[in-house]
Amino acid sequence: MPKFVYTEAEALQITHDLWSWLAETGREWKDEWPGWKGRKRWAGDTNCALCTFSEKTADAATLNSRGGRCRICPWWRVYRNCGNVRSPYSQWNEAEADATRKRNAGIIRDRITGLIASAV
Repeated sequence: MPKFVYTEAEALQITHDLWSWLAETGREWKDEWPGWKGRKRWAGDTNCALCTFSEKTADAATLNSRGGRCRICPWWRVYRNCGNVRSPYSQWNEAEADATRKRNAGIIRDRITGLIASAV
């Protein structure tokens, strides 16, 4: 059975691998990443290992507090809300041009690389 709860390091690496692939392809969506094969994902529609990590490691008090599970997310602790209209994620998600999607996926990949380096 695939692993469902990731450590922070695993979630960061999965996220890095996903966004590296998206930075190369430009056209694909997160749920199309071949790396999901054999991995369980959070029940929500985010297709994000960091969301899975945060959701599955948060206690009830954190889940019910302001910011909820996002407060545990390594991305949120540094860059805040990934869904903000100005965030590279939102820019990637809304872009129609492959070049724009690649550029924003690369920004996310590079920021995740920095989070991995700072966690070591």
